[in-house]
Amino acid sequence: MGSSFAQGQMENVIYNFVGDFGLRHDGAQPYGELLAGTNGEYYGTTAGGGDGGCTAGGGWYLGCGTVFKLSRMPYGWVANTLLIFHGPNGAVPTGNLVIDAQGNLYGTTVEGGNPICDYGCGTVYELSPPSAPGGAWTQTMLYEFQGGFGQGGTDGWLPRAGLYMDGSGNLFGTTYAGGPNGCEGSGCGLVFELTPTGNGSWLERTIYSFQGGNDGCGPYGRLTGRGSVLYGTTSAYFCPGKSTVYSLINAGSWKKTTLHIFAGGANDGDESEAGLYLDPSGNLFGTTIIGGTFNSGTVFELSPTGVFWRETILHSFGASGDGMIPVASLTPGPNGVLYGTTLAGGGQNAIGTVFTLTSSGGQWAETVLHSFGPQPDGEEPWSGVTLGPGGSILGTAASGGRYNCYSSPCGAVYEIQ
Repeated sequence: MGSSFAQGQMENVIYNFVGDFGLRHDGAQPYGELLAGTNGEYYGTTAGGGDGGCTAGGGWYLGCGTVFKLSRMPYGWVANTLLIFHGPNGAVPTGNLVIDAQGNLYGTTVEGGNPICDYGCGTVYELSPPSAPGGAWTQTMLYEFQGGFGQGGTDGWLPRAGLYMDGSGNLFGTTYAGGPNGCEGSGCGLVFELTPTGNGSWLERTIYSFQGGNDGCGPYGRLTGRGSVLYGTTSAYFCPGKSTVYSLINAGSWKKTTLHIFAGGANDGDESEAGLYLDPSGNLFGTTIIGGTFNSGTVFELSPTGVFWRETILHSFGASGDGMIPVASLTPGPNGVLYGTTLAGGGQNAIGTVFTLTSSGGQWAETVLHSFGPQPDGEEPWSGVTLGPGGSILGTAASGGRYNCYSSPCGAVYEIQ
């Protein structure tokens, strides 16, 4: 299906990260989506910056990352650092945040915490707002992962994705590696649950460990769910197994079902690194980073048909001027419109796009809203977008922006109106 280009869409960088290790302790390299708060503010994470004495990612990041709040003020947008990661309290947050009714934020870090893994096995944390305006936010460590196959640990490591919170306040997530199954020594990855016990502590348990092969391995994207069912993807990126879409149903115990195994090639996608969108009718929508007509990724839909699920490829990326490599989850908008980003492709700079997919008469059409340019524009949006008031679209770009950090541009937050 073809692509078109939107007219009248204006993109602006509304915040440039500086990776400052001085007074501001600003972050750098935002990989996660923005989370809309209740008072018009937005929350997000950066994988680097914050603490100049902390090196993470094997030296890829100077600074272990931050949690920040972005607020629209009469004179422009302002970012405030709420939490600085130092390693023992977590490092390299790359996933989404979730928020509860009291305004507490919950997230994961890929590294930090238990040092049995190189650079730490990863953490789950809570960040609570101050009791009085202007006060400090309080971090609580909910869980430190123990490593898995290869480290001699008991669970997983590398929780790259963020979290899904159910209606009872339980948290669910994935680790890219770990678990009891081999997958070349790293473990195939797992799904975990964190349950509040009522006395301030949380109980962590593994509810499924991937086995590799057709069962899948390497869950990269965040979970979504409805009722007692969770849905997710496995990427099979750097691990011996298939990229899949799966469900987990809690009927006293958790039962996993593989809904689709990606085949790649011109007629299917492969290597799904994104979470899924579950529409009101029970259809699942997601992205793959390769496969499709041009082997540059796809948007797919899975529809339940009795006990089976039918896949439909809605769009293949890679045509002239189109984006390539959609790594992020899709965001639903009004009237069934889907919003998304690609890591590469677009205009002559080929450093990513923001797009929409619209259905009409059973056919889906893609529109490229913005092709990212060189600095001072953002570059390489790893995350999906967040819809703001008045039809605005906000997102993060892991690179680009006005300022240069240790090894690359620091990244930016952009808005499309």
